[in-house]
Amino acid sequence: MRAGLVKLWQFQLVLQWALRFAWLIVGRSGSTLDLPMAWQSLLIGLFFGAGISAFFVLRQRMFSLQSELHAQQLREMEIDKQRVEAQLKMLQAQIEPHFLFNTLANVSGLIDSDAPKQRRCSFT
Repeated sequence: MRAGLVKLWQFQLVLQWALRFAWLIVGRSGSTLDLPMAWQSLLIGLFFGAGISAFFVLRQRMFSLQSELHAQQLREMEIDKQRVEAQLKMLQAQIEPHFLFNTLANVSGLIDSDAPKQRRCSFT
């Protein structure tokens, strides 16, 4: 939508300069043509038209590059988030067997040292 408006505006600008050049050639009263002034006006119009067109083309390019950069940053943030979640799951997987091993080691220690306590701690 925005690019279409920019192109329409650029077309209107070029048309405006073309009409000004035609007005200079014909003149107000249809008098003779002053060629050096007409060429000078044409060159000035082309210079400013090209400059303004370049400005809007570069501005549009800047907006598209900014949106691409923003999308890339979002993808990188999502990848970092997934990486951190994977590390967290890996750490949780390492911790759970450790607690199970410690619990079984404590029950085993109770069996060896104190049989009455073992009967209270057993699951059967």
